[in-house]
Amino acid sequence: MSNMITVTNIENNTAWKKQLNESERQEINEYLRASKRTVAIFPATLTPIRTNNLNNFSKDFFLPTTVNHAIKVQNTVKRFFVLLASLFLDIATFPIRFITFIPRIISNAVSKENPLKKYLIQEKADTKILESDHVHVRLDWVSNGFPNYIWTDKNGNRHETDNQETHWRESMINFIEQPIYKQPAPISGWTRGSQGGINLG
Repeated sequence: MSNMITVTNIENNTAWKKQLNESERQEINEYLRASKRTVAIFPATLTPIRTNNLNNFSKDFFLPTTVNHAIKVQNTVKRFFVLLASLFLDIATFPIRFITFIPRIISNAVSKENPLKKYLIQEKADTKILESDHVHVRLDWVSNGFPNYIWTDKNGNRHETDNQETHWRESMINFIEQPIYKQPAPISGWTRGSQGGINLG
């Protein structure tokens, strides 16, 4: 059975891989479930979500809706009106963020470190992997599927040929809470011989 984890920082295209035994793979699966949640637009206007560095804090404290959402709208005409609305919302809610930012800094400071990030540090992964607040993770593993066929030799001995299944799962993992409207859903799949399938979520 072959297991591998691949962690990629898509911002600087740095990747780290490691072969895993079965117990490590199961442990990693638990880590992947511990991804920090995303925060919807309106709650993110009431308190700065990210306080781990000055760049993130300034985006989430001064103009969170404008910087994190409005400027990313593709359509030029639509972006103009969205920018006007987001600026109004950000200015109107600034006094609330001014009140809530200190409690938020304290809350983030005492929160538990993401277990996947902690694991990568312990495994001495490339430090460039940890420069981002989120990473792309792919987990690959091989398991025995249903018997492909069964036969009996001339001595009466019964034989089975097992058909191996190759599985994979990809997901974006947040090390900290993110002011993102929608997080890409995890994708998983499998192949067995000429057959295969893909699952979303």
